[in-house]
Amino acid sequence: MASLHPPMIATVDSPRLLLDLLDAVPLAVYVRTLDERFLLVNRSWEALTGKSRADVIGKNLFEVWPFETAIAFQRANDEVVRTGRPLVTEESAMGTDGMHWFQSFKFPMYDETGTMYAVGGVSPDITARKRLDRLIERYDRIDSALAVGRIGIWAWDVPRFRLDITQGVAPLFDIDSDPDSVTFEDLARRVHEEDRPAFDAFAHCVRTFSEECFAEIRIPLRSGGERWLAMKGSTLERVDHTVTRVSGAVLDVTQRKQDMLELQRARDAAETASRAKDVFLGILSHELRTPLTPALLLLSAHEHDMSVPAGVRSDLSIARKQIEIESRLIDDLLDLTKQGGGRLTVPAVAIDAHEVIRSAIQKVEQSLLEKGHHLQMELKAEQTRVAMDEVALQKVVTGVLDNSIKFTPAGGSIHVGTTLQGTDLLMVIRDNGVGISAALLAHVFTPFTQGDPTLSRFHGGLGIGLALSRSLMEIHRGSVGIESAGNGLGTAVTLRLPLL
Repeated sequence: MASLHPPMIATVDSPRLLLDLLDAVPLAVYVRTLDERFLLVNRSWEALTGKSRADVIGKNLFEVWPFETAIAFQRANDEVVRTGRPLVTEESAMGTDGMHWFQSFKFPMYDETGTMYAVGGVSPDITARKRLDRLIERYDRIDSALAVGRIGIWAWDVPRFRLDITQGVAPLFDIDSDPDSVTFEDLARRVHEEDRPAFDAFAHCVRTFSEECFAEIRIPLRSGGERWLAMKGSTLERVDHTVTRVSGAVLDVTQRKQDMLELQRARDAAETASRAKDVFLGILSHELRTPLTPALLLLSAHEHDMSVPAGVRSDLSIARKQIEIESRLIDDLLDLTKQGGGRLTVPAVAIDAHEVIRSAIQKVEQSLLEKGHHLQMELKAEQTRVAMDEVALQKVVTGVLDNSIKFTPAGGSIHVGTTLQGTDLLMVIRDNGVGISAALLAHVFTPFTQGDPTLSRFHGGLGIGLALSRSLMEIHRGSVGIESAGNGLGTAVTLRLPLL
């Protein structure tokens, strides 16, 4: 066959045999001149790039590819031209279906005189391998992150008893073996003997059901102590109603278990202390109230004995009132103790709420007169029958009125009103007294909570009245709420009771 001048390949029809051979090669093959013009491309190159042979032959590299891609190709070609030696390099270019990577073999081409006239290239497509490498790299990063977080991922090929695990699983089970050699039986052997039934039930669950399975197990550590693991798994594949592959995760929950144990211990200690406190308060209240009854009887008898000097009777009256206040405080303390122990029960009967209000006002009438308060009543509710223990409701209303009287400066005003709202009766007791700060308002129903210490010491009380009132109201499906715009701006207490 006659020798053809190499530069004429692009313009002179090449032998059919050579073109057919190049087109049959499943690799991108190309030849470019020293000034980066295409002399030849095969069909594989066309298929990968989406560019036809007719569109690129004779064109410059920069006319065919985007600037960044062309620059990278040019640098590799320049290296071959400069050194005169073949070059193996990794290249990338945008193909018809996205970015492709190539392991390119570039080589110099010479004519009969030994003069370099072109650079040829053969570029196997390594896109699949590159994507796999990236997936492996991504998997390794995720695997490492899971291991740092003490989390492991596993997949179990049931028919072949093959276990695939991430690097974090073996250390969680206190196993030193290579992850590829760990079997499901190896995991089972490391489980605490008391938790083996739970582990076996978990394994049975994932082999037979598609929903999520769960187990918490302990791993005895060779260094001493134990580790708690939470395992989750579910069916991944089924063939003919038979589970063939399951997968799941295992998580170190030792710290959570320890925290829960400490929390339970603290809760048990608090409950024990609370029960001891209730017993103590019950005994203390009983012991305090016992001597008060004869004292009250004696004082009441002498207070009305006209043979006793008037000044003395006045002193006896003051003493009686103070003991009655003390007695009420002790009763409240006993009720609060019962409420804390779940033993506070009061019968609910049909009563007239307005009658209870009037009765409560009678009880505090003397205190109102002594402080010079102006009391206004607006009992507008047309329905007044509610289901509640009369003594309990009177205790609540009297307690609220007592607070308004005590914490309203002399000559103040107190308003008592009722209205209907849906199926409830609303009872509002409002005063223009010292008010409640926003900080205290959130805690007024907490037992033994008090506001200004100087006011509390001056007026007395234990700070349990409102807590007890709320308990009594809630027992009867009612509620109590308190509003105040702040110190010096008065207080409004709303009692809500369901109507019969």
